[in-house]
Amino acid sequence: PELFAAVSRAYDAHLARRDELVALLQERGAEPVASAATYTLPSNPVTEGDVRRTGRRVEESSAARYSLLVRDAADRDARTWAIEALTDAAVRALDFGSAPRAFPGAAELSR
Repeated sequence: PELFAAVSRAYDAHLARRDELVALLQERGAEPVASAATYTLPSNPVTEGDVRRTGRRVEESSAARYSLLVRDAADRDARTWAIEALTDAAVRALDFGSAPRAFPGAAELSR
């Protein structure tokens, strides 16, 4: 039940962040790229360990992408949004067993 709740929270958070980012881009006059109809997971999670590993990879990858937004954001509001998104992804990664890091997402960018 705890793992199911963590996956559900992560899914809901990703949908909310996607919608927020689309709105943020549209407010700035940009045309966001449409979301894919489906997403391919890095593996086919079957066991609890598989689900945790996949969750870690997804959240760490998300943290890495958000860290790029923190670096490249053009204004304070966008940077604040990216910092909050990065923090959320890093905390969710902990739910899936990731080790705490001083700079979440940084290791993922170097791969």
